Amino acid sequence: MEPLFVLVHSPLVGPATWEPVARELAARGHAALVPSLVHVSDAEPPAWRHVAAAVAGVLAGVPAERPVVLAAHSNAGLFVPVIRQAIAQPVVASMFVDARTPAGEGATPVAEGEFLDFLKGLAGPDGRLPRWTDWWGDEDLGPLFPDDETRRTITEEQPRLPLSYFEQAVPVPPGWADHPCGYLLFSPPYQRMADEARERGWPVVEIPGGHLHQIVDPAAVAAALIAFAEPATAVDPVRYNRDAWDREVETDNEWTRPVSADVIARARAGDWSIVLVGYAPVDRAWLPADLTGVDILCLASGGGQQGPVLSAAGARVTVFDNSPRQLGQDRFVAERDGLDLRTVLGDMRDLSVFADGSFDVVFHPVSNLFCPELAPVWRECFRVLRPGGVLLSGFLNPDVYIFDADALDSRGEFVVRHPLPYADVTHLSKEERDRLWGPGAPLEYSHTLTEQIGGQLAAGFVLTGFAEAPHHANATSRYLSGYFATRAVKPS
Repeated sequence: MEPLFVLVHSPLVGPATWEPVARELAARGHAALVPSLVHVSDAEPPAWRHVAAAVAGVLAGVPAERPVVLAAHSNAGLFVPVIRQAIAQPVVASMFVDARTPAGEGATPVAEGEFLDFLKGLAGPDGRLPRWTDWWGDEDLGPLFPDDETRRTITEEQPRLPLSYFEQAVPVPPGWADHPCGYLLFSPPYQRMADEARERGWPVVEIPGGHLHQIVDPAAVAAALIAFAEPATAVDPVRYNRDAWDREVETDNEWTRPVSADVIARARAGDWSIVLVGYAPVDRAWLPADLTGVDILCLASGGGQQGPVLSAAGARVTVFDNSPRQLGQDRFVAERDGLDLRTVLGDMRDLSVFADGSFDVVFHPVSNLFCPELAPVWRECFRVLRPGGVLLSGFLNPDVYIFDADALDSRGEFVVRHPLPYADVTHLSKEERDRLWGPGAPLEYSHTLTEQIGGQLAAGFVLTGFAEAPHHANATSRYLSGYFATRAVKPS
């Protein structure tokens, strides 16, 4: 489904600052909406509630499954997290256009320090400020507009904001930036914001101009928005990786090969091991000493490997995976060796097929690198576990993604290339992905340790074990741990 561009103007100005870009997007075949925020400061504080409600109201008639790309200009950047939380549609990408960027967590003040003192000096007896264009002299404003008519239109629709608007703070919901974000820089005063965006690992595009450059060169700005959004909207990661892992079964990827009948026979006799990360057997002390009757969910763990072994060791096993062919490998072993094992197809972020408190153990080997977001995974794991239940999770060290894959794999050279967090769809072109790993290879996402470990803690887990191991297949194994493993408990 084609994305809908939602162009959010600063409450200091009006929708005319985005309308030329909306027309340009429409001319290129892309739908766009420009919600009006000119009256959000007239209602009772806090203003952020009214900003989010205004955008949600404009989208009320848009199907809930329609993907949205947010583009927020200037002061509107502060509201991206609350807008994303308020609307029904999935926000697949957010671009900050010569904009303020929200804090990582907590709350972001609308204004502070010297700038707030400057605004206090502008406030009139009614507590309101002059229009934004009246804050500056003509030598500063003139170059911002392409012509007198555009200047007049934008000037006339500006509200006079109350000083109290700038004395508020905008809350920052946890995990708000767990989707592709980028920065489009126009003017030198926002260079610091662009630098902070780079530090966060966001792509930064520069189109030199004034702060209102979107009205001066809407074609270039529209092209930049389309180019930024394309990687994030062109691929459905669930469907794509489902097909990709089905192909991995066909090409005999090592993680798709079912265990032998001998492995199952030994597991029945109590001699068994399974891997959580790389080739390292999981510490048996991380699991119940006796698996008889223990309900285990092998999450994103298809391939006929861990699930059948745990079943042979006495557990009641459900294997949940996104790939039908991977689940077919588990059924093959179960039928061959007479195991009572259940398989369920689905996205690891949605375990709604299972009731609350269905399992004693969730075994989640290295696989969430194929998922674009982790917070829902950890929440669902917590929900389906019984009190006292255990989550065993393996994941890649995100640092392995900073290196150029071609230099690392073909020459063993460590060439730092990619800012983190990394995603195949945002950091590499399709052509480069196809060249490196072949057409249709699974898409990967690096994730941060905050998403991995902090996400488990935020979901309510208590961490009781941690381990690391070298990567089993690339040159990083000589210098750093490629895998991390955690044992986490749902409190009783």
